[in-house]
Amino acid sequence: MTTKRTWNKKGLQLLLVVLLLFLTSQTFGQIGEVKKEHRVIVGSSGDPQISLPYLEFIRISDKPGYYKLWYKDELHSRDKIKSLDFYASEMELNYLYHVFKDGYTTVKQRLSVGEGLILTSRPGRVGQPMKVTIYYENGSMGGFFLKEDQLERMLGSYKTVPSE
Repeated sequence: MTTKRTWNKKGLQLLLVVLLLFLTSQTFGQIGEVKKEHRVIVGSSGDPQISLPYLEFIRISDKPGYYKLWYKDELHSRDKIKSLDFYASEMELNYLYHVFKDGYTTVKQRLSVGEGLILTSRPGRVGQPMKVTIYYENGSMGGFFLKEDQLERMLGSYKTVPSE
């Protein structure tokens, strides 16, 4: 009878140790939940291939999707790739297209986009690229030149906007 009681005590102690280890491993775990990321190129300034600048739509798990405008900073550092993130509906994306389109005939335009400010400057001559400067909230800036046919390929009639 004494053997049976000691076995019960040992079994109970072993059970408590296992439970304690299980509970402590759950509180100190460092592996989080998986987040899936989906990316779709909406439009590119390149004809059959992707080339800068281009617009990308990104969705991460259950968060709302957002756009990322990728470009090569041609104004300050020729090898630096920069981007501007912003949320937009299809209507707002069409508005952005029209603002860029008007930039070829309007001397200067300013438009808040995401956490940045886009400034378009009309080309000096017809057929030349428009200068697009982006001012970021942190005080930095970047910019690129955009030809009218590149705008059409990137945001014009060929654009495909992913559904939410």
